[in-house]
Amino acid sequence: VDPSTADTMGDECGITVQGEGLDGHFYLIADLSGQYTPAEWARVAVGAYHKYEANLIVAESNQGGAMVSEMMRNVDPNIKIDLVHAKRGKMLRAEPVAALYEDGRVTHLGRFPELEQEMSSFTGDPKEKSPNRLDALVYGFACLTGEKPIELSIDIF
Repeated sequence: VDPSTADTMGDECGITVQGEGLDGHFYLIADLSGQYTPAEWARVAVGAYHKYEANLIVAESNQGGAMVSEMMRNVDPNIKIDLVHAKRGKMLRAEPVAALYEDGRVTHLGRFPELEQEMSSFTGDPKEKSPNRLDALVYGFACLTGEKPIELSIDIF
């Protein structure tokens, strides 16, 4: 989850669902990103956690800090969350995940046009709009692979 702290007129909240198959291959299962209020994205993220029987929600804490986990805990206090705090630039964080794609180790289970547009057009220019869907994808695959393109703040419950 790459949360938005604004109302529905603000940035999108990036919410993606990823997994690792028994074959060691990585899969993008869903892109549930959208313009949501904090209460709405929390419900969407927790709903996906249950629907896809996830082991963990990985969420960026740069925008909102503890509010990020609290919003989701208001929906379900028993979910497992790992908050991450991004300290490196987006391009550096994405490099290990880009390598997975280059090695043919990621498959998209469906079409995700908005996410794929962000993936193919983001240049890293500081003036560029933040790629919220792409950020969520990077956090998820980084967690699955054990790569550390971000600083994990070990907030697992």
